[in-house]
Amino acid sequence: MDSSKPAAKIDGRSSPERRAQVAAANAITKRKYPREYDTRSRLYTIWRAMIFRCEHPSHEAFSRYGGRGIGICEEWRKDYAAFVSWSVNAGYAASLTIDRIDNHKGYSPDNCRWVPMSKQNRNKRNSSWLTAFGETKLIIEWIEDPRCQVSRSPLERRLARGIKPEMALTMKPRRVGMGGAA
Repeated sequence: MDSSKPAAKIDGRSSPERRAQVAAANAITKRKYPREYDTRSRLYTIWRAMIFRCEHPSHEAFSRYGGRGIGICEEWRKDYAAFVSWSVNAGYAASLTIDRIDNHKGYSPDNCRWVPMSKQNRNKRNSSWLTAFGETKLIIEWIEDPRCQVSRSPLERRLARGIKPEMALTMKPRRVGMGGAA
């Protein structure tokens, strides 16, 4: 490679020759996070945030991740480039967030995916599940079901009062004057 020319960039990344040079230089200097990475990129920020919430007890979310035994596979932990490669192959886009398919397992290629925030919000430990008509779904999914006749608040109030799920979902809301509740 002609060292008098700057490295060619492909999709914002250096050529393979340049990456090899950077890797060799970083191995010599024992640099933990190579200069070649754009530490301001969204993907790098996501990668670092995974590491911090899983490995640093001082992180505000540690109790929900590392404190519960959630970790990061060695491949991703030690190699940002491996995480980038998986991300690109898994359909990464700036509009998506990383989501663990099984919330009891750590971050790894076989347990992660890129999804819109609306889908990730449904994959939480505190999500509310409801069984009705022989089906178990999240409450938000029941709200979207055509059989449901009410919005979330009245549904949750009805369920809290002990009304059977099928009835709570299908009873049309009552209108009781101004600001009346179902």
